[in-house]
Amino acid sequence: LSMESQEMFRRYGRYTQLHPYTKLRIIALNSFVQDAMNSYIWSNTTDRYGQLAWLSETLNTSEANNESVIIIGHYPPYTTWSIMQWSKRYSVLVDRYANIIRGQFFGHTHQDAFQVMKGSNKEEIAGVAFEHSSLTTNSELFPSFRKYEMDSTNYALID
Repeated sequence: LSMESQEMFRRYGRYTQLHPYTKLRIIALNSFVQDAMNSYIWSNTTDRYGQLAWLSETLNTSEANNESVIIIGHYPPYTTWSIMQWSKRYSVLVDRYANIIRGQFFGHTHQDAFQVMKGSNKEEIAGVAFEHSSLTTNSELFPSFRKYEMDSTNYALID
């Protein structure tokens, strides 16, 4: 990571980094700002620490620079432990920037699953958030991992 990304991660638990020699931007979210069990955020459940404003600005800049984006994080949006106001605002951004978001990848659930995110018209799909299983056997589930293949020209998921 660049020094700027490292500093952002130290201060806010999030960062963004353009993948070297490409037009692919990785955006890593601090998922704990949407965790309903995190009592430190109860006083501001819509955008604690300005992460959604930062995400909006980062996506806007990426769109202007003709970049593709991958979003990663620990907690997936729209789960029982997510703050709904945060998840709804996040889904508005996914819908708005669906043209540049190539993938959303999350963990925590220890299950191999995905979430289909509908667009504002409720008929089109705005995006898919992939949830990954775990490498640990502590959850009494089989450990596993998933490998994704992307097109090297447009960064679309192939497999």
